[in-house]
Amino acid sequence: LTPELKEYIIDNNLGNKVLLFGSYNYTDLSVIASVSKFYYNTSISEVLPTTVLEAVGFGLPLVCIEDSAYNYILEHGVNGLSLNEELMTQVINQLITNPQSIEPMAIEAKKSYDKYLSIDYTTQYVNLYQDLINNYKYLALPKKLILNFQESLEEFTELFDLTKFDYWKKS
Repeated sequence: LTPELKEYIIDNNLGNKVLLFGSYNYTDLSVIASVSKFYYNTSISEVLPTTVLEAVGFGLPLVCIEDSAYNYILEHGVNGLSLNEELMTQVINQLITNPQSIEPMAIEAKKSYDKYLSIDYTTQYVNLYQDLINNYKYLALPKKLILNFQESLEEFTELFDLTKFDYWKKS
């Protein structure tokens, strides 16, 4: 979607209204957020959606691809929009021409950040792993996941000859 958006921005002279960031300096984050009406995440999938959490922390409504990684932060229609790829371009175009339509979600975005901070996720993760260690001798993993892991490990070892380091040498 990003190449399409860049083309749309250029074709419609929106360079002064739409900013696309890849990486950014963390110290510039508050400046970026202060000139933004909403946060649009172009990532198709996330594991730990830190940027999404940062955005709601600044009170920015979210516009994201449907992804279960966002479920604990993004409430569709409340603090942002969770959309499939087909609707994304259409909705972004509407928000660019009518940014005030998402303003009520800005208040809810900040509230959702405060709610997230009140939950002790660290303890939940520790308890989950402790339960797995104590109660499950074996974990069943999908064969595809195991094969993908093995392929990734093989690619990694081809790129980096770990036997050069003492720690990895076989005795």
